[in-house]
Amino acid sequence: MSDSLKTDESVNIIRKAIILDTSGTALIVFVLFMALDWKFVIIPIVGIVFKVVARIKFSIRYEYSNDSEILNAHVRRIKAWLVLSECKMIWQVIHKSNVSNRKKNAGAGLNINRVICSIEKSKPFYINGIFDAIQIKLNKEKVILLPEYVLIIKNINIKILSYDDINIHSSHGSFIESESVPKDAIVIRSTWQYVNKNGSPDKRYKDNRQIPVCQYGNVRVSSELGLNIEMYASNVNKSNEFDKLIRISKKNDTGDSKNSTGLYNNWLFDFVGQKTSNANFIDDCLLEEIKNLGFMGQFVKSNSGDWVLLWDDYDEVSRRGGARENGNGHYALCNTKSNTVLVDGRSLERPNNGCISENGNFSLEDWHFSSGSNGTFYIFSPDGAVLLSRKYSANITKSKISPSGKYAVCQTAGSPSDDGNKLTLFDIESKNYIFINPEIWAHDYKFNEDKRELVVVSHLGEFRYSFTGEFLDSKALSEAQLNFKKVINVKTRK
Repeated sequence: MSDSLKTDESVNIIRKAIILDTSGTALIVFVLFMALDWKFVIIPIVGIVFKVVARIKFSIRYEYSNDSEILNAHVRRIKAWLVLSECKMIWQVIHKSNVSNRKKNAGAGLNINRVICSIEKSKPFYINGIFDAIQIKLNKEKVILLPEYVLIIKNINIKILSYDDINIHSSHGSFIESESVPKDAIVIRSTWQYVNKNGSPDKRYKDNRQIPVCQYGNVRVSSELGLNIEMYASNVNKSNEFDKLIRISKKNDTGDSKNSTGLYNNWLFDFVGQKTSNANFIDDCLLEEIKNLGFMGQFVKSNSGDWVLLWDDYDEVSRRGGARENGNGHYALCNTKSNTVLVDGRSLERPNNGCISENGNFSLEDWHFSSGSNGTFYIFSPDGAVLLSRKYSANITKSKISPSGKYAVCQTAGSPSDDGNKLTLFDIESKNYIFINPEIWAHDYKFNEDKRELVVVSHLGEFRYSFTGEFLDSKALSEAQLNFKKVINVKTRK
């Protein structure tokens, strides 16, 4: 992110612009109630002046990195959110509460208070630059997606977060719709306002009406640094497409040799012909064999280029990807030295976030069909046999296998279950694992096998755990957090 936007001065400029613009709007609205009294004619003029000054004087130019990886990721991110914006209705969940009597509430277990929100491609007037931005306009706050960082504005409070600090989880589920059904919604069944346990209407009530049950997309955006948003989308197909695109936007598709991740399809493979110091070319025979597998998804290469792992969270029969109820995905392991496909697997429901080592051991996350919080982390041998696996009652946010193929790590998201917010370190050779209480969220991991240390790479720097689970850098983390708060967590000056 540009230093010019991170400074207190720039944040104060944005705050002043918001105050002036809001005040100007309030003054213009005020005059509507006093339109017949000439004494108040000056008020709307002052309001207009405030809004003009806010746009001319209090704006900053946002300069961002020209790194192609960052720009490509942002382009895909924009595309994903624009797909979601095509839904006829998008709601923000404001509050959830348990239902005391499900029989009188159409069988619903939760009361959900929601409000309409919007997603649009536009920049706020107080930030200038040659780039596209997404504005998510919520009930009491606005989230602005910039090329490198996320701007969160609530009244005149401003927070700036890195994309590495944000988790996005997309799923779908049934929703008892007591209001009008959006035109693009899928009605999967109906229930009754007063319903028996077996689903039949309670005949004691004469005015017992039928209520449609719709299948909606569910999108959750969260961060430990102060962001917790849940939205429903009326078009579940758009939500599924969003899920696939937003996952891809997090990947490094530059095709470099450092365990790089890319995109591929039946016609083009980004890794063909890309050579590193030790990498082998993929010859025409192997390329043709991979094409015949019918993939459309992502791949990852080992550092040497000797191994290529491909996976596709997509059901070829129903032609549906992302969150769904059935239709297993597809994964494959290729060796570029022997020019062969060694593994062609379809045992995982929703394979995601693959990683490959130098000895051919590889890992995959299975996000499962269910809409609840769960996932399974798998470690496979080069012949496709399962070496280790661990099922979690929480969503998996990050995982990685060491270059040697001897160790792996898996991080879960927050969850009410015992598996929530757990970091698991796997010893593949001994087939054991230990749980670590993470001190900080990571966007990458490194393995120092000589010192038997796991290094967590985060927005604050790099911090170490021993292979026995002890956190080794408590003092360094405290200092980094303090410095970060001074720069980023800007609060309203009283």
